[in-house]
Amino acid sequence: MRPLQQSGDAEHNFHQDTTFEDIQELYLFDRDLRMLVFDAIERIEIAIRTLIIYNFSTAYGSDWFENSTLFKHMEIHGVILQKLDDELSRSNEVFIKRYLGKYTNPQRPPAWMSLEVFSLGLLSKLFSDLRQSDERKAIAKHFGVDSSILESWLESITFVRNICAHHGRLWNRGLTITPMHPKRHAFPYLENREFENTRLYGILSVILYMLKVVSPETSLSANLKTIIQKYPQMNASRIGFPSGWENERLWS
Repeated sequence: MRPLQQSGDAEHNFHQDTTFEDIQELYLFDRDLRMLVFDAIERIEIAIRTLIIYNFSTAYGSDWFENSTLFKHMEIHGVILQKLDDELSRSNEVFIKRYLGKYTNPQRPPAWMSLEVFSLGLLSKLFSDLRQSDERKAIAKHFGVDSSILESWLESITFVRNICAHHGRLWNRGLTITPMHPKRHAFPYLENREFENTRLYGILSVILYMLKVVSPETSLSANLKTIIQKYPQMNASRIGFPSGWENERLWS
């Protein structure tokens, strides 16, 4: 409700002609936006998990994630393995239970099983701590960017994903974890970089870019435009969308 109230008014009076329906529309818009973004992030998460498993398992074997020499920091690697063990112990996945009930060596299931119980946050942490390698570069190259850019993107997407998962507000929200924007990219990206990166537009552009790689027929852009049109009271500038954003090649 706060954006519909008079600025500096100690009594929190609303702007003239504000209705309850105006407030309800903002809430409904945010709900629809959150569901749209959450679905897009889910597809990206599956793609990232698959790329990590494939590239590193092919190069280093099924238990590569236990190899501390592949990671930058021993303590962070230890935390990742501890979190994995926690997830394995409480997992109800049939393939996890079957492995743990049948095998004791190796203690942990192979990467294509173990990483299935990783959250996006843990995948992001794992990718961030992996040493620079041909495999790490190959994962980023799949998206046409440097690995440092992809690392930043995964961290920012995880932050937004957690907001969505906990029914937080996306509309009119400032983001404390923001994505880097690439100078070099293999696929169409934003031409206009003059926007407030702490708003939602920047990270939504990243999500759309990645989604177009893993799911070229994505309707994310069209669906977002439909949602904006559905709620006349919604002002796209409140989520950081600059003037003319619809004409960007990425969003067209």
